[in-house]
Amino acid sequence: MGCRFELDDFGSGLCPFGYLSTLPVDIVKIDGIFVKNITDNEIDRELVRSIDNMVYLMGKRTVAEFGESEESSAILLDMNVDFPQGYGIGKPHPIEQLLNGFSLRAR
Repeated sequence: MGCRFELDDFGSGLCPFGYLSTLPVDIVKIDGIFVKNITDNEIDRELVRSIDNMVYLMGKRTVAEFGESEESSAILLDMNVDFPQGYGIGKPHPIEQLLNGFSLRAR
């Protein structure tokens, strides 16, 4: 059907590492609690890197939320996180503004 499943907020609350090997997910979204201080905190930076590496070895992709600055987004991209997310990448826009730039007609 073309659907994919994502494990959201990985690493926080009730989402332990054991879920990675048992749940049939395609994408793992790294919780922002680890990402928000990666510019200043070496331990957080290495936690994000290790989660990303482990997910990569399992053949899955990663999203890292809370890339709120250009610097943090650059670090995430340097780590090869598949999809950095946050204001450092781009700010939200109204759907109408986004759709105006796209043609919905078949080519």
